[in-house]
Amino acid sequence: MKIEEDRQFLIMQRNDVSSYSLAGVEALLSAKEERKVAREIRQQNYAAKVAAGASSSATVEQEHNVHIQSSSSSSISSNEEFQVSSPETKHQPKQPRVNFLDDPNVTGALDRVNLPDRGATYVVGAVAKALGHDVSTVTLSRSSIRRSSCRNRQKEATLHKEFIYSQKLH
Repeated sequence: MKIEEDRQFLIMQRNDVSSYSLAGVEALLSAKEERKVAREIRQQNYAAKVAAGASSSATVEQEHNVHIQSSSSSSISSNEEFQVSSPETKHQPKQPRVNFLDDPNVTGALDRVNLPDRGATYVVGAVAKALGHDVSTVTLSRSSIRRSSCRNRQKEATLHKEFIYSQKLH
């Protein structure tokens, strides 16, 4: 070896193999490269899947348009206008959602028995169904129960502070 720095590295590597090894760095780099290649393959597969789905839906749409054009040209004379028949949809007004959770007594009771949010969701749904409510019209989610509990706790804390403050003044 003619380069003094390389010779010193070789001597140090022979004396203390673990501290002068590049194996750890190379292993990390190769693992990183493998993850990168796997990610690129997944992206290519997803892009191909999306492209295949888009082309198949475009093909179905083109076939549908050809079918409409051929049937309309045979059944409609030149004096008549073509009108697309749409299915009769009856717009039903949305039913307002029933929210049992606005009542501080309900969220307070759920808090007192230390029910987790998911358990409270199950209980509220079962009680609403037993009382004859349509569960699809009841506000029922873990996050809505959480928000209602936090909101009602905040109201209770404010009322408590106001009560304590009014007691101190008298």
